[in-house]
Amino acid sequence: MGTASRKRTRASEANKIKEEPAQDVQPLRHHPRLWYDDGNVVLSCGSVAFKVHRSVLSRESTVLDDILAAGSERLEEGCPVYVLLDDSDQVAQMLECFYGFNLSYSDVKQLPFALVRALYRMGTKYDIQRLREDAVTRLRICYPETFEKWMRSPDPDDDNRPIAWSDGQDYAVLQLASESTTDDLYSILPVAFYECCSKSSAEEVAKLAERANAEGVEIWERHWEISRRLLVGMGRLEKSRREDTFCFLDGRNSPACVDPGRCKTALKDAAHSTRESPTILYDNRLSLDHMGELINKKMQKTICSECLSFVKKRHGEGRERAFDRLTEIFDLPISFENGPDA
Repeated sequence: MGTASRKRTRASEANKIKEEPAQDVQPLRHHPRLWYDDGNVVLSCGSVAFKVHRSVLSRESTVLDDILAAGSERLEEGCPVYVLLDDSDQVAQMLECFYGFNLSYSDVKQLPFALVRALYRMGTKYDIQRLREDAVTRLRICYPETFEKWMRSPDPDDDNRPIAWSDGQDYAVLQLASESTTDDLYSILPVAFYECCSKSSAEEVAKLAERANAEGVEIWERHWEISRRLLVGMGRLEKSRREDTFCFLDGRNSPACVDPGRCKTALKDAAHSTRESPTILYDNRLSLDHMGELINKKMQKTICSECLSFVKKRHGEGRERAFDRLTEIFDLPISFENGPDA
């Protein structure tokens, strides 16, 4: 992904306003909450229309200000109509933020992913930094860039998670990141790929891509790039789990071991019994799993305290190493040659 552009988005790039022949103009359905009697401009998204205030739009977005400056010959209730080529629900969410329906999204502890996605898309397209930054902040908390931050990040069912968990969210996050023409979502990719890959089978990955294609959310090439990395990453995560997360199964004693013979035998026995459990080391992609309970169960009573601390230390270092490998495992950085409007 490229470096974030500091150039102002041009109205011509953000939206194309079409003047259609009168006989082709479809009747507009007024939005129930965003149709103000004293509004002076109408935004049209498909069959849904919003009658709002030019001053509010111009205040919030330089891109929308440029679109309005271009003028429009079509009128609705005496107000110029501007056609936005966006999803009407996402435009409504953007306008609700302008008008303070939800006060400030940044003050709301948890938002649904669909809303966060809308904030990012609308904030990006119309150069509304506060919307975009709120979405990016939430995504970075849920998909952190360092092992330490990942360890402290809220679980999916935690009410403190800034994005409410929903089925298929990890894959949808990867889709959203693939749309970006800047690098502000690059840091979330390793964990987003890991979360999606560790929770999904190869069949489920294929179904996610098919479902997304059917919804027309993204172009096929992007799904192929995401799915390919997920499928390749599955085997690599299993290998990382064996070599990094369970590196302590090599039978090494602590340099400070007080009973080398007994501990060496116990460590070998623990390694053998663990390898006989196929779901622990094989067909398991949870390379970041904390295995403290398993270590205590298998070794606490059979090795000295020095070796037990040594094993746990190596396990922690292995997990951190597994985290650092995620970029390599999923062949990142990833380049989507086609832009979001391709």
